[in-house]
This record gives sequence, structure tokens and C-alpha cells, in this order.
Amino acid sequence: MNYIDSHAYVWSNDKPLTLNSNNKLELPPKKIEFSPPELLLRNARPSSVEKFVLIQAPKYLYDNSYIIEQIQRFPEIFKAILLIDPSNNNISNQINRLSKLGINAFRIINTQINELEKYNKLLEIAQNNNHIISYSNQTENFLFLKNVSVKYPNLRIVIENIGNIYNDKKTFDVKLNQLCELSSNKNIYVQLSGFHAIEFNNDKINIIKKLIDSYTDKRLLWGSNYPFQILEKTYHDSISIIKLISSFLSEKQKDQILSNTANKLFFD
Repeated sequence: MNYIDSHAYVWSNDKPLTLNSNNKLELPPKKIEFSPPELLLRNARPSSVEKFVLIQAPKYLYDNSYIIEQIQRFPEIFKAILLIDPSNNNISNQINRLSKLGINAFRIINTQINELEKYNKLLEIAQNNNHIISYSNQTENFLFLKNVSVKYPNLRIVIENIGNIYNDKKTFDVKLNQLCELSSNKNIYVQLSGFHAIEFNNDKINIIKKLIDSYTDKRLLWGSNYPFQILEKTYHDSISIIKLISSFLSEKQKDQILSNTANKLFFD
């Protein structure tokens, strides 16, 4: 079976990102100067990953031209999650134009709990048009998302990188429980990505087990978080968390997480 990576980044070399890296085989040390789609494909295809959901890199902010160019180059392989300005007075027309390009998902990077009013127009349009909100949580809890869920119950939401619950080890268990509580809204999905930031496999397994119990495999989807994944690990290490390490999952559950959920959300 061919798989779908639901969380990968690409960018050009116009604005290099400086990061620590000891992976000299995949990328230049200490820099990700260039992350073109061709390099993503080279890393992913040995693991039978054939389709990708590209995430707008924050360094480009609201300039989505590069990522749009890539999905137009490879329309059968790539879908995109874009970052658009929620305060744009013409946001409705902008989303309509992007929809005609086959784009059905938009990203919110939330750093403040009380920002709901700022995003109301975007959220309303997304719910009315069955679009997806890809949510990057950068706050201390999930209160913002809980409020969104109550106000827009039919809005499809994908929580990126297991809600970034691993950012603070002191609040990890509390955040994991909060993340599981959100599963009562059947339109919320969780992306199993960013595991390279968690040191021990047992911790990864426990997270996946709790999320399976709460969301079932039908609302979980795998992502590599490429190229950040390969700064310390390999691309194959990321998919192996689901394929090999999570031996408690059936083959049907693995296929659902590695392909079917993302296919239903982004490619159908």
C-alpha cells in the first residue's frame, strides 16, 4: 500500500533557516538552506510514501506563492494547507479563488487563548464550505480550540503535531488528557507527527494508545514533519512509529492512519 504524509514542508533557498543538525547525509549541517519537493520525494519514496500534504512554512507568512507553485507542478502528488491573513477584508474572495485551485485547508498558528474573534470570519467560511482548519497549538492549553469547537461544531479541524503537547514536560499529561477530551467533537482529527521531539518509544506508544481509544484510527493521520524530522532521525524512523513500533495496531488500523484518513480529508 502507498502512504500519505499529512505534514511536510518545502521551501526555496531565498530565506535559509538556520538550525542545529547532525544529519550530514540528508541536509547541510546547521542549515536547511533548501527544501525542494524533489528532496522530499527522495526521502519519502523508499518508505512507500507517494502523496503529501504540504504545510505553508511560517517564514513565508501569507505569501503562499511557492507552495501553490509546487502543487501546480505535481497536482496528483501534493495538496496544500495555506496560511492566510484572517484580517483580510477580501478573505471570502481569496478563499474562493484558492478553492478553484483545489485547496481546501487553511492553517491557524495560535499563540493566544483569547484570539477567537480574530479568526471568526475564516472559521465561518471554512465551516460553511466544508474546508479544513489545520490547527497549530502554541498555547498552554486547548481552551481556544474548545471554544472554536463549541461555536463551529461542524467545522473540520486537524490538530497538528499531536497538539505540541510535548513542548512542556511538566504539563504533558494534563495536555494529553485535554487533547483526548476534544474527541467528543466528531469533526476533530489529530495528526500523529512531531514524534522526533519525544525521546522514548514507550512514551510515543502510550500517546498513540490513548489517542486510539479516544479518536479511533478513523480520526488519526500520520505526518513526518519533514524536514525537521531528519535533522536528528531519518524519514523512515517517522513512519516506523506506526508501521513497526506500534505493534498493537492491526494492519487495517495502520493503513487507516498512514493513508485512508488523509486521503478522505485532502485527496477525495
